[in-house]
Amino acid sequence: MTIEFRDRRASRRVFSYRLPPCRRPASADERRCPIAARTPDRNRWVEALRVIAAFGIVWYHSRYAPGRFIGYGGLIAFVVIATYYETRRVRPVALRVTAARLLLPWVFWSIAFAAINLVQRDPIFTAGGVLAGTAPHLWYLPFILAVICVIRFFKGKIAYPAIFALGVMIVTATGWRAAADHIGPPLSQWVHAMPAALLGIVLAQGGRRWTLIAGIAIGAMLLLLSLTGVGVPYTVGCAAAAFALLEGANPKALAFVERLSPLMFGVYLIHPVFLSLGHRLHLLNVPQIMFAFVAATLAAAAIRMTKLGRLVT
Repeated sequence: MTIEFRDRRASRRVFSYRLPPCRRPASADERRCPIAARTPDRNRWVEALRVIAAFGIVWYHSRYAPGRFIGYGGLIAFVVIATYYETRRVRPVALRVTAARLLLPWVFWSIAFAAINLVQRDPIFTAGGVLAGTAPHLWYLPFILAVICVIRFFKGKIAYPAIFALGVMIVTATGWRAAADHIGPPLSQWVHAMPAALLGIVLAQGGRRWTLIAGIAIGAMLLLLSLTGVGVPYTVGCAAAAFALLEGANPKALAFVERLSPLMFGVYLIHPVFLSLGHRLHLLNVPQIMFAFVAATLAAAAIRMTKLGRLVT
C-alpha cells in the first residue's frame, strides 16, 4: 500500500511512502515451539511428515517389530526439518527461549523417567550417563540445541562447510559408524544424526544448485543401503524430508495434520511409557506400536491442556 501527497496546482507528486506489508502474527504453537516454521502458511507436507516420523520412532523403539530400522528414518527426518527451518529463519527466537523450550522438557522428563526407573528397580541413568538422560531417547534434546547454537554462531557462513562435512561423512560412513558404536551413547547417537543435520542446512540454502547438491547427497546414500542402521533409515528419512520441504503444493486434504503435528513432540517424549505398558499387556509388534502411538498422542493432547504441559511437551 502506498500513500501519496500531491500538489494540486502543479498536479505532481511531492511525497510518497510505501507501507510495509502486514504480517500474520505467530500462532500460539509457533511462539511455543522455536523449531516450528514461521511462514504465512504451514507446509502441510512437513506437518504430515512430523506425524509419520513420530510413528516411525515409536516403531523403532518397539524392540522386536519387523523392519524397525525403517522407522528410525523418522528421527532422521525430524533432524533434517529442524536444521532446515533453523537455517532459514530470518529473525530467530532468542537463544535463551530456544534453550528453555528444549532443556525444560529434558529436565522434566529425565526426572519423570528416573522415578519410573526407581519404581522398576532399573538403573536411574542409561548407558550414556547424565548427558543422555534417564531414558534412551532423551539424547535428542541437548543434541539439537547444540546444533542450533552452531548454526547461529556461523550464520551465513555455514553452507560450504556443511556440504564439505556431509560429503566426508557419506564417504567415510563405514568408519564413523564403527567408531560411533565403540564410543557409546549419547555421542554415538550424536555422530549418527550429524549427516541429517548437515543435509537440512544444505537444503535450506535454496536454489537449483543447492537442491541438486542435496539430491546427489541423498542419491549417494543409496550406496550405503547395506550398512546396518545407516543406509535404510537415512535413505528413507532424508528423501521424505527433502520431498516435504521442497514440495510447493499445500493440499487441503492434509489440513487435519495441522492439529496433530503440534502433539508429536510430546509423543516423542512420552511414547516409551506406553510401549512398556503395551508390553505388560502382552501386545507385540503392530498392536503394541499402534497402542503406544495412539495412547501417547492422547496423553500429549491432555498434558498440553495444562500450563505446565505446554512447557514440557
